[in-house]
Amino acid sequence: MGKRMWLSLFVLSGALSVGAVVGGINPYDYIGNKAIAEVASEQEEPKPEVKVGKPHDLIKCAPPATITTTMQVLLREALDGKDAEGNERLPKGYKYAFYATEDNAKKNIAPITNEYVDIAGEPKVYWVRVYSVLDVSSGVPMPVTISKSTSEDCSFNDQLVSLSDMYQSGKADGTMKFDIATRFNTVYYGQNTKYIVRTKGIDGKGPINIIDQPAQPLDPNTKFEYNGSNNEVIEIEVTSKDGQSIGTREFSLHIEEVLLDQYTAKVEGLIDSTDENGKNKGTFDLSVVKKQLRANQDSIYLDLKFFERVRNEKNILIDTPIVDVTKYVYDEAKVSCKECMVLVKVNDKKLMTDPKGEKDVTINMIFTSRPPIKQPLTNLTRCGVAGEPQNFDLTIRDDEAYELIEKEGKKKEDYVVTYHISKTDAEKGVNLLKENFVSQTSKADKIWVRLSTKDGKNFNVSSFYVSVGYNNIRTNSIGNQLVCSTTDNVNLSGYDGILKGQQIIENNPDYPVNPLDADLIVKYYTKVDEKNKGKNIPIEQDSDFKEIIDDVYKIKLGEISEDIYAKVFQDPSKFDCPTDDFDKEGNVIYRKFNITLNYKITAKYLPEETSLQFCENISTGKQDSKRLEVIVPDLYNTGKSNAELAQDFNFKWTRWFKKDGKDASETVGSGEGKYFIDATEIGEYYVTFNTINGYNGIPTCGLTSPTWKIVGPPKAVVEGADETGMINSMEVDEKGETMVRLGVLDGGTSTVTDGYEFAIDNSAFQPSSQFYNVPIGEHVAYARNIKTGCSASIKFSVFGYPKYFTPNGDGYNDTWNIPGLKGHNEARIYIYDKSGRLLKQLSPHTEGWDGTWNGKQMPSTDYWFTVEFVNDYKTPDERNGRKVSYKGHFSLKR
Repeated sequence: MGKRMWLSLFVLSGALSVGAVVGGINPYDYIGNKAIAEVASEQEEPKPEVKVGKPHDLIKCAPPATITTTMQVLLREALDGKDAEGNERLPKGYKYAFYATEDNAKKNIAPITNEYVDIAGEPKVYWVRVYSVLDVSSGVPMPVTISKSTSEDCSFNDQLVSLSDMYQSGKADGTMKFDIATRFNTVYYGQNTKYIVRTKGIDGKGPINIIDQPAQPLDPNTKFEYNGSNNEVIEIEVTSKDGQSIGTREFSLHIEEVLLDQYTAKVEGLIDSTDENGKNKGTFDLSVVKKQLRANQDSIYLDLKFFERVRNEKNILIDTPIVDVTKYVYDEAKVSCKECMVLVKVNDKKLMTDPKGEKDVTINMIFTSRPPIKQPLTNLTRCGVAGEPQNFDLTIRDDEAYELIEKEGKKKEDYVVTYHISKTDAEKGVNLLKENFVSQTSKADKIWVRLSTKDGKNFNVSSFYVSVGYNNIRTNSIGNQLVCSTTDNVNLSGYDGILKGQQIIENNPDYPVNPLDADLIVKYYTKVDEKNKGKNIPIEQDSDFKEIIDDVYKIKLGEISEDIYAKVFQDPSKFDCPTDDFDKEGNVIYRKFNITLNYKITAKYLPEETSLQFCENISTGKQDSKRLEVIVPDLYNTGKSNAELAQDFNFKWTRWFKKDGKDASETVGSGEGKYFIDATEIGEYYVTFNTINGYNGIPTCGLTSPTWKIVGPPKAVVEGADETGMINSMEVDEKGETMVRLGVLDGGTSTVTDGYEFAIDNSAFQPSSQFYNVPIGEHVAYARNIKTGCSASIKFSVFGYPKYFTPNGDGYNDTWNIPGLKGHNEARIYIYDKSGRLLKQLSPHTEGWDGTWNGKQMPSTDYWFTVEFVNDYKTPDERNGRKVSYKGHFSLKR
């Protein structure tokens, strides 16, 4: 044959479609993404240490150009056999992916999706990553070079394309149909020539028989199905087109089956509870199934998915996945139909056909009885120890924990008792408590007890309280009760707080009745007999009394209950401390009361907003009123108006207000049908009312409305204005303009701006209270409550002049004038001394007064002035052109 060529024949294709690649997974994985994720998550599985051999380069013989110009090469051949160091190139349990570039191989992206590549000219390098099915992230990228042979020794046989083995999932000892048409269509590039397809028997050991002798390849859509056996070798013989040469290629048929040591499983679990029909419920660890199904090292390749097969509400049998396999709660009552079961679906990840070939394995669920232990154990309690930590020896309860197993004739030496702070710790047998346990006053610590066999596999848990309580817990007094309701029952637990008496009431030495940190409960009783009358028996022990178990106590509307008896205890499930059972005279202590149940009515109140404000008409100055109204219930669904319905109710309206700094009140309306008032004075208003004739003869509970607080109308304020409303600002510029800041007195003594918007003269309202470039002259400021719409206004004037001047010749403040009036050519300023003598008449355009009169320096003192000018607003205003006059005074300082 000449020079030996690498023509390995073990390949993967056939029944497994190359097109099955999804999401960057190698087409030769033959396992889905989900399965891969499950494999990768099994970190607890031991992974065999395997050294992967280096792939070999492929040098292939090309057919003549008359046959094809490109050569087809099966990539898988690079992984045949062992490398020079004797390492398998594709060990058991490993799969692979080929890539066009090293970067793709490193990133595991864009794997080659065809098992064949075409080689036309120069050698080409591909990259392969061989990885364990147990860790798909493993595998180091390795190069593979594929090139055409230049040898003259290439025979016809060397030119044939290698054929891959075919795989089916089924019974390994049976037969399966294989479509082998693609094999002889591929072997010689689809050429029309003579083919012979023959079987060479299992493992190629015979007998040899011809299957078919096709003269040409089949149509791609035509099947050639052959009923083959597992490991059967098929040979295709090809004759060259000139009839001078013969070549052959072989491939094998494989029928893969998930093989197990056994095809049923058994799991034992402890009983957690048993229902009234004798059906058990318990927690099982299903993970033990894997070693039962395959005991050898190959168990790591098993892919197990657990299901609960039950009937749903439509009586359809469904398989529900079991999420927590190690803590599966199996309920016999739920998995109870004839076809119902717990099962595991098993695949073998190392098989080429995985995830096909899944096997259903039934799991027999076997309950194991837990060792009996008393539920609960007796509490360990100390009473009346004030504030000091108490030590308890937990082993005092050992004998009680062993009690029931000894009654069954078992030896306590075969069991172990441990103590824990939580149920979880007890079930796991971890975080054991020391024998000496410390507890505080009024504290109850729940201790969990674990009774287990010495090997720890079978156990049961119970609990008890270690507690430090109070002596002589008392029951607080309570009077007869009036309850308003629409149903025939009362929740008695609503009286617990009164009876426990753990309130702090200022200046009342009788409270609290019981310690604030005491863990208390209240029990309620009714009297059912008089047999023990006159006997001093604690109520909880007296057969004449029956405890009311349900907090919801039945009583008819409009009736008075029978006598109810109440007593307060420290929680008896946690404490064994005495209560006060008798008073000083030796009488039994309890509290007796009854309940009157009246019909509860409802109503609506208008306005719903309870914070109100009177509004003042800024044009007329008149204040409005506020209507307060009750929408009474239509008890009999008559459809009458509110005014008509109100005639069946009696009302009383009250106003609270301040008088001489003290709280005072007055009735502002009362009587039948008085369902509204129009309030005109500030204060806090509310109304009380009730039906006149009850409801269907049943007394009703009166109602009290929410309190409406009504404040006076807002008052606008201009900061810096004097009593006349004038702002004298030195910040008035030469244009006669300045900044003005507004505010509101909203029922208080301090100005506010939040919730208001503002305007000056005819400007639009704005959220800011600051206004710039306000000219000198008279103005009107407005404030409006954003929520209520109430507005307020105030007149003010802007006028700026110096308060003093110093005519000493230093160039500063040597003259006095009013610069803000320079925009008013008509303005005239008159200056007087205190006697009223006119000293100077000037215009704002002059330098001003220099402090002299008739050439004589005037003394340091106060001087008066009068100024006259005409209003000139920037916006249209009726005050434009009106003559304005101001008076003021200033000081001369030398």
